[in-house]
Amino acid sequence: MSYRSFAPTIRKYLTTADQYAVELPDVLAADITKKLALIEAANNLDLTGPSVAEATYDAISNGKNPLDDKEVLRATVRSALLPIVSQSGIANVGIDRLSETVRDNIDELVAAYQPAYDSTGERFTEAHAILTAHGITGLDDPRVSSMGLDIARANLDAREAHKILHDLHEAIGTLLYLVGRAEGTAVGALLQNVDAGDATATEILDAFRGSKRADHWDIATAGYRISLATPTEVEARREQAYSAQSASHREAQRDHVQEARAAEYVRMNAR
Repeated sequence: MSYRSFAPTIRKYLTTADQYAVELPDVLAADITKKLALIEAANNLDLTGPSVAEATYDAISNGKNPLDDKEVLRATVRSALLPIVSQSGIANVGIDRLSETVRDNIDELVAAYQPAYDSTGERFTEAHAILTAHGITGLDDPRVSSMGLDIARANLDAREAHKILHDLHEAIGTLLYLVGRAEGTAVGALLQNVDAGDATATEILDAFRGSKRADHWDIATAGYRISLATPTEVEARREQAYSAQSASHREAQRDHVQEARAAEYVRMNAR
């Protein structure tokens, strides 16, 4: 985990949620916000003031016992904290605790984005259907400008939805990476935002030419549903894809055996 990038990543998650009216769980959002504020406070802790030697000298000058003087005590504590703060040690403790909160609640944090993501995916898919029905092959297809108002409107709607999907996916993807929950397999990575139904692992990979990340246009073109999954749901989708793959393989083997038996039967009866 990168200490330097973790807090900004969490802030991006929160600001993106706010930008697209994502409703976060109240208690969890409050806990994360509080921990971010504590990290900020640790980073800006003011430790300026007299050194221990200066405070001790001032105490003696004023006829005080340095061992009982509050300013000497403050200078001593300040001296002990200074190297820790200068190395971001206190802030790093806060980041560790924030990271633990995020890691323990990662499914819930991703699930909060699902309504906005999936509904925008439906909006994009509807616009995509209108565009492809008229032969448009992408958002930057130059023919859009000459095909009338309905096509121009569908293209604008698709572009707006595409931007929202990109922003939501980016905020979630970076968060998953930092807490070690980004899917490592190509199939699993694709199923982060692809509901492929009963498709096999091979069919999914073929649909996206072996890439680990699918553009939303390609998802709609492949006939799959644009749908955000939590890490736990990604595991279930991946298992379903490989299970379908195994079932397909077994069926192909059975067909091969049946074809072989039929061929043998024909050969034997042809004698």
